[in-house]
Amino acid sequence: MKTYSKEIVATKGKYNGGMSFFIDDEVQPCTSFKINENSDISVMLESAEVEIPAMAKQGIMHCWVPIFIDWNGPGKYDFTDMDTRIRTVLRLYDENTPEGKPKAVVVVRIQAAVFSPPWYIRQAADDKGMPTNLIEFRNPWGTVDSCTADKAEHQRFATQFADYASTFAISPGDSFWDTHAVDCLKAIVEHVRNSDYANRVFGWLPCAFNTNEWFLRTFAPEASCDFSVPTQQAFKKHLCASGIECGDNPVPSPKACHTPGYGEFLDTDIPESRIVEEFSLWLNNRFADIILRFARIIRDAYSDSPKLIGFFYGYTLGMSRLQNLSQCGQLALNRLLESEDIDFICSPCEYFYRADEKPFSIGTVMGPFADSAADNDKLVFLEDDHFPCHARGNNASFVTRDQWHDEMYFRRNFAYVLSHGQHLWWYSLGSKWFKEPERQRIAGGLQRIAEKSIESDRSSVAEVAVVIDERSVSAMRFNPLLQQALLTEAHGAFFPAGAPFECFELQSFLARTDYSRFKAVVFLNLFRIDSELLASIGKVKSGGRTLLFSFAPGLVDDSNGKRIFSTDSASKLVGINLVERMDVPFSIWIDPERSNLIPDGEDIRYGWLHTDYGVQPPVLEIDDPEAVPFGYLHLDGIGFGMKKHPEWTSVFSAAPGMPPKVLKAILKNAGVHLYTESEDVVYANRSMIAYEACSRGEKELILRDASILEDAITGEEIKPENSRCKIFMKRHEVRIFWIKNQLP
Repeated sequence: MKTYSKEIVATKGKYNGGMSFFIDDEVQPCTSFKINENSDISVMLESAEVEIPAMAKQGIMHCWVPIFIDWNGPGKYDFTDMDTRIRTVLRLYDENTPEGKPKAVVVVRIQAAVFSPPWYIRQAADDKGMPTNLIEFRNPWGTVDSCTADKAEHQRFATQFADYASTFAISPGDSFWDTHAVDCLKAIVEHVRNSDYANRVFGWLPCAFNTNEWFLRTFAPEASCDFSVPTQQAFKKHLCASGIECGDNPVPSPKACHTPGYGEFLDTDIPESRIVEEFSLWLNNRFADIILRFARIIRDAYSDSPKLIGFFYGYTLGMSRLQNLSQCGQLALNRLLESEDIDFICSPCEYFYRADEKPFSIGTVMGPFADSAADNDKLVFLEDDHFPCHARGNNASFVTRDQWHDEMYFRRNFAYVLSHGQHLWWYSLGSKWFKEPERQRIAGGLQRIAEKSIESDRSSVAEVAVVIDERSVSAMRFNPLLQQALLTEAHGAFFPAGAPFECFELQSFLARTDYSRFKAVVFLNLFRIDSELLASIGKVKSGGRTLLFSFAPGLVDDSNGKRIFSTDSASKLVGINLVERMDVPFSIWIDPERSNLIPDGEDIRYGWLHTDYGVQPPVLEIDDPEAVPFGYLHLDGIGFGMKKHPEWTSVFSAAPGMPPKVLKAILKNAGVHLYTESEDVVYANRSMIAYEACSRGEKELILRDASILEDAITGEEIKPENSRCKIFMKRHEVRIFWIKNQLP
């Protein structure tokens, strides 16, 4: 075995109740920096000259460095560009690191462009010079959206299909990912290990596919993917091996993906529907296979000197707003969580709730790995890439209004990761986004809080678990508005409900999470069940816990290897007798004349209010004399109610989209501690509380005990009266407090 010079060792594990990573056994803070990733090296280096000295002076010593290489044929690599980027970053750090600070260390982030070599794309071109091995999206009218690595041709294509073109990438069905890509990755790792900066590398983040994040995305209305020749061939091979009959081009059409089988669910007795689901399963597992192979290559290369290895993945919440969630490549999360070769999973901060104009804004990663990761001994990194106020655009979700709002966004995202025992990198997405002294000051102040937090108790105080079932997504037809309602919006509504909560992937939650600490468990989309899963859920129905279900829980029964649609299985899962209704709108009325759920007697409506895009029936209705009605479907059917059992309580809502006020009432009935009676966002662990005001005015923070609060930024102390603190706050203001003198 080849020997290398001594390198740093990077590991991860629990520390004071939160996931941490260690460099040569020294625990590290949760903050880091990512330099601009422009493929033009001059732009990246110009940014580095301004931003890296500032980061060093603020003590932010971990840097994610995007790298590119020139790849001119099989085995023909030029690493000059990569070396220049990494060496420049480290030189600038060394020249500006304050005395007493450790040397800066870097993560090598391999850009997706590395794995789209023009020579490989050209060699598969057809007789017209168009590539045949790139991802192809297709809309229902037959238009094929393909891309090319040739710059002029790509520009022509991007202009022609500006409304729905997507970042090009080599098809996941292509053998490239098992051959040339593997060889390239090995060569990059070997080169780094032989470099003069080998001892400054503590992690690896290989990127690929669309926008560097290992997913397929298209904005084409009602589009699906991937129709390229390699994927058609690879999927056909999979179907044949599974004994499923198919034609030469079996990738399901957009029309097939939209056609329902049984309401919103795919009926596997219908051959076309079965292939739709099978393609989703094949494609998502194919992505996981490639990722796990990449992870194993890096792990084996560093068997004598461990490094952190991670991937962008698990964007279920972020992708549910787009056309093709079931075909995005990100629905095999549990396989990554179970892998010992992967140390961290990451995503940007959720985009959907960034806009200052919305009723509330939140900081969270894009998927259910948020808290499942820690149960699997993995780190979570959030990418904070929000625009500075000087970087203007026409999308309200991407801009901050002024420097004050910019600082509040920094605080919000930081408070989220701090309270969950997670990590983040501040990302200079545009050229020199951290050039302003004000932004540098903000990052430096939060860095010092991060350093202090390491020795604090970071154990969770959440009493609510929100669980997402990725298995159920593949069993549904394309309906992005419904998926958004079931996942993104339903998950987001818990933030202003006044209680901290955690988010989990279903299989990991049932297998690895200590759910005894939760008073309420919410299943956002638990539609597919089998006998084994029913038994596992049965164990959660204990300890006086409240379980909340919505839409069509348990309706899709895959027990005994055959799919049936059954209100019996739904009723058994939910613990309330449910029946099907085919003739009612998909909305709930909480009528104050018949329901006392909402204390102030407000008349509340929620559910499916899209006039131009319907949900296929059936709708489930409560038909149980022991259930307490909370809300009604049309014609007085009960669509929302509760039933108490000896060991647990069931709550069912036929429609998603429960408003925060309704969720607060459910959580309060479940015995969950609410930190505020207002609809504001609270992040907390055993040592800190952060409060984000969703409206202007006097706020009341309700503590668990009589602890004193210390503002982590200003040092101001606030003494509660009867465990309550009154604070005047502006809209979207964020305050972070240390909990002092906490009672035993």
